[in-house]
Amino acid sequence: MAMAVCRGRLLSVATVLLVVAMAGPGVAGMSGQQLQTLTNAAIAAKQSVLALPEGRIEFGSVEYMIQGARDLTIVGAVDAAGIPLTELWFAFPGAVHLYNCFNFTLSNVIIDFESTYAQGSVTSWDEDNGRWFIAGFNTLMMMPDPNLEPFFAPPYNDSIKVAFWDANKTMIRNATFTDGINIFMEGSTAMGPTSPFTVLYNISVNTNIFGRIPAWTEPPMVTVMPRGGQHSLLVLNTSASLFDNVHIYGGSSMGIVESGGYGPANTFYKLNMTRRALVNENGTVDRLLAINADGFHSTSNQHAGALIQSTISFTGDDLINYCSAMLVVLASPSVTETTATLAILDNARLLEIMRPGQRITFFHLNSEAYQAQAEIVGIAESQDPDWLQRAANVRQTLTNPPYNADFTRSIFSNPGPVYAVNVTVTAGNLSNVQEYWSTAHMDPYANINPHLTQSHLHDSYSRMLMLKSSGAMVDNNVFERAGGVHLGPEQEWLEGDPGQTNVTFVHNTIINGGTNETAIQLQPCLTINKANIIMADNQIELTNE
Repeated sequence: MAMAVCRGRLLSVATVLLVVAMAGPGVAGMSGQQLQTLTNAAIAAKQSVLALPEGRIEFGSVEYMIQGARDLTIVGAVDAAGIPLTELWFAFPGAVHLYNCFNFTLSNVIIDFESTYAQGSVTSWDEDNGRWFIAGFNTLMMMPDPNLEPFFAPPYNDSIKVAFWDANKTMIRNATFTDGINIFMEGSTAMGPTSPFTVLYNISVNTNIFGRIPAWTEPPMVTVMPRGGQHSLLVLNTSASLFDNVHIYGGSSMGIVESGGYGPANTFYKLNMTRRALVNENGTVDRLLAINADGFHSTSNQHAGALIQSTISFTGDDLINYCSAMLVVLASPSVTETTATLAILDNARLLEIMRPGQRITFFHLNSEAYQAQAEIVGIAESQDPDWLQRAANVRQTLTNPPYNADFTRSIFSNPGPVYAVNVTVTAGNLSNVQEYWSTAHMDPYANINPHLTQSHLHDSYSRMLMLKSSGAMVDNNVFERAGGVHLGPEQEWLEGDPGQTNVTFVHNTIINGGTNETAIQLQPCLTINKANIIMADNQIELTNE
């Protein structure tokens, strides 16, 4: 009998044909509900392989939930060139969600979405101040209507990004600029249709467009993209798993998020995250953007995921972000050099899974200088009214004197629970830890040892790579047309390990991501905390595209 190979397992053609037969014939042979039922049954039966038929499987606004899978491979069909023929389709708020899986494989599938942003062509603009433009938007996509729920209405309306694209369908950005473009929609007014497939809107923005990007010579195309929806592939509390030949062509928030895994790293091999045409019953539109926010976001796992021989492109935020969470110390009712009782705001939902015996490292809020390391003796969620009031007001407190923290607009928009944490010192001096002035980093979820290799990362609204984890190896990659490579934690997002060290960044090429001086940026705390950073044989190019 002929066999197919997947992750070391032999899949018989009979097994594949059996599942195809259950699904029924044709492109529309299997529904999302049928696949969910088959998946649940395979997990319950401790099945080793679930093979999927080729064709489009519609989930609509429902999540595809893979929960508690162990030693299971879900594999789609491919053509002779290895391109997936099995497509999982979603509309908001549907997506693929994994929870509590181990030694799981997802292979040979496409994940795609109905329209998740507005796209059109600019017809006129504010030449004096750059604060508005008029564009004809394609009706095969969303309309940038402030009343369109859930995308353009509250609470998502405070972070709707605007990007402009040239005739080559390349995002317009300054090749030496090493940050996000950060043009946000402030308002929109419908001006009526100009054809069955085009509606004019006047869009106002938060800043002078031409202070953020070069002036155009020909009217550009434009995308208006909300954020805050579901991540296309969410991988939670999952480890030792393989994502092989997964293609992602759409998403209302991030493309892939992995978080909370405690165990061996996940591997993402031959991931292909890019744009393609959207085809429906009304016509076809060439999408400019693939993902509305980050492409690949790995945060607060024990071991960060490995990304190998992959492509990530056309994202509405950073291409890749390896990070972990920083929590804020709200109160310190009892502190000595060796012991402390602290109130810590769990804005990342990590303290709820921390246990006695595990370690926390403390850093200064602003300088991010090391303060102390301690072991948890006791931990419990608190309902202390003073601490809860501090949590409710934490953003206002920390962004004003004397703290003057620089947070993004979304940080602490919905503060998490507060925990009373008793610790005993293992290094340093706990008397350095002070309420509001200290952040706490959960060592078991430091997202250590990320590996990024032999990949092509290009065309981003924001940065090429945010690398905020220790033990990182980044080698033999090509980065193009985005805001450079950034090492070290960010207070703005309370992300990263201020104690980051042992980072190797070698044999990489950076094209149009900044100058020789700015394309690779290191946060000052890496020097303060004496981080070990190895940079060698990297090539930086500016082509004036």
